[in-house]
Amino acid sequence: MSNGHDARRQRRRSEILSAASVLFLEHGYAQTSMDAIQRAVGGSKRTLYSHFSSKEDLLKAIVEDLATRFLEGISAELATDRAPEEALVRLGRTYLQATLAPEAVNLFRLVVSQSHIHPQLLEVFMERGLCRALAIISARLRVWSAEGALEITDPEATAMLLIGMLRGPLVMQALLLNDRDISKDVLEDHIQRAVRVFLEGVRPR
Repeated sequence: MSNGHDARRQRRRSEILSAASVLFLEHGYAQTSMDAIQRAVGGSKRTLYSHFSSKEDLLKAIVEDLATRFLEGISAELATDRAPEEALVRLGRTYLQATLAPEAVNLFRLVVSQSHIHPQLLEVFMERGLCRALAIISARLRVWSAEGALEITDPEATAMLLIGMLRGPLVMQALLLNDRDISKDVLEDHIQRAVRVFLEGVRPR
């Protein structure tokens, strides 16, 4: 009985998050009310507020949900015994596909637009997304360094450099110029080049 109730509650929570995400991105955070979200998802206000007490809680949960999916992809690429080059190329594909996805770009813009009113939302975006991604990457770099495959003295700083190289100009273009129509060939060439240059700097001499 409890498992069935929990499953229904989780399903309802996902429905609320999906409806709220659509409304936030279509109409803006300020222009979307809890009443509008309740009408979109159906059901009672009591049910809505039993899951989320405010719009801020809803947006925070949307950010956390996206970050969780993002981190699962990164962890999967680095959880195996692949050689550094193969693993980092796969990481680059997963990272950029997730970061350049319209949902992620639009959500980041929305969070930034509200950061002067709700600065904690941007903190959640950074902490649950970038900071945890860096921790996962630096842990794998530390393992490779201990095995002698790479020569790294500061895994955390090196992970930040790697992310910067993978992002390159592509993420900024997507955020500022709405330029998300990047061909697979261009994306793959960028990832291969970034990983090659990165590894040239950290391979044992």
